[in-house]
Amino acid sequence: SNKVGDLPLALHLYAKQLIATKQTPKVLLQYIEKSKTTLHELSYEDKNLYVSIDISFQSLDTKTKNVFLSLAIFAGGDFSFEAIKAINKINTNETFLILRKLINASLLEQSTKDRYRLHPLIKHYIEKNTDVTKYIIPAAEYYAIFMERNKRKHTKSYSRTNLSRWNS
Repeated sequence: SNKVGDLPLALHLYAKQLIATKQTPKVLLQYIEKSKTTLHELSYEDKNLYVSIDISFQSLDTKTKNVFLSLAIFAGGDFSFEAIKAINKINTNETFLILRKLINASLLEQSTKDRYRLHPLIKHYIEKNTDVTKYIIPAAEYYAIFMERNKRKHTKSYSRTNLSRWNS
């Protein structure tokens, strides 16, 4: 645990990797020690938290990686199952299976029924590894339909979404 700075998230990610990959702790430790990536990019001192997130990410299949990276579009505290499904243009069953994979890899948490959230460091990792601009139009389409379907339920005025962080 001292190799990961006794960080609970890092320990949890490594434990999941040991279970999922059937690697020995020695093999995983060798990978950690060889890593050149530092967590300084994420404004923290211990490099092993970033490495633990990256190990979990690299173990995912391509479709799951793409859905995981798409979560960078969400700026709020949590987001819905339906939004993930719509933005990625996948069916309900596939969405459920992919979200289960992400939860099992400790890269995603379920916040409430049908809502999910990311740890801030995992969110930062995603933002550093994806171009969110490709998700803006699918997200806008989803939320336009959502608001139209639910306009009677929502009588408050909503502030405009700040898209400036994606305009670079």
